[in-house]
Amino acid sequence: MRSLSVLSLLTIVAVACGDTSAPAPGSSASAAAPAPATATASASASAKAPNKDAAKRAALLSHLSKGRKLAQEKKWKEALVELEKALAIEPKDGRVLSEIGWAAFNAGDLERAKKNNKLALDNTAQPERRAAVLYNIGRVAEEE
Repeated sequence: MRSLSVLSLLTIVAVACGDTSAPAPGSSASAAAPAPATATASASASAKAPNKDAAKRAALLSHLSKGRKLAQEKKWKEALVELEKALAIEPKDGRVLSEIGWAAFNAGDLERAKKNNKLALDNTAQPERRAAVLYNIGRVAEEE
């Protein structure tokens, strides 16, 4: 019975996520020739924007990953350097702010931990992440 309900859910998800913008096979729309591409300044500029955003996101995730790795190794000050680089890219990223709060707490900088945990809470909507931030806030409060 459980496998049937999982299969049903997967079917619903597949249908809901399907691409309805593509024409059906064999329809006249699928046989039409594609429109010729035109190179305009606005098209070129809009094409660069996603690439810039992707590069920015990749840099943020790289610094966040390096910071987390250093934190796992308990290299708190080095972790903070990488996490601050990530924060410079996206100043209101709740993940980064939370990681800075935790690393600062472990580095003994309670004021910095308190400040970043508060900012993380203000910039985080996901319940699981908010719970982790509240835990961090509690740990800082215990040390004060």
